[in-house]
Amino acid sequence: MKAEHTPGPWKAHGTFIHDTREHELSQHPGKTMCIAGVTYNPPGWETTALADARLIAAAPDGYDFVVSALPILEQELESREHSGDEAYCAPIRALIEQAQAFLVKVQQH
Repeated sequence: MKAEHTPGPWKAHGTFIHDTREHELSQHPGKTMCIAGVTYNPPGWETTALADARLIAAAPDGYDFVVSALPILEQELESREHSGDEAYCAPIRALIEQAQAFLVKVQQH
């Protein structure tokens, strides 16, 4: 599964999300590039906007985690599914479904 997004890690600087890699092609060598920003207008939304920026900045790590964990979960389910232990398998099946749904959201155009 190939990611089409800007590779991480990303970091939130206030309400702006930056690619933390240095870019040789940027107008300012050695600087990071802003890849997104969270805007807010109503008074009091600053805290929410800052939290949203941190969540967005963590997205590449979350994506990498899901991509790495999904095959492990699928293998675990396959090895235990015929054991008859539905109490063990049901939560794993639910996690697999959540991971797959997450990846579908990421890959939608």
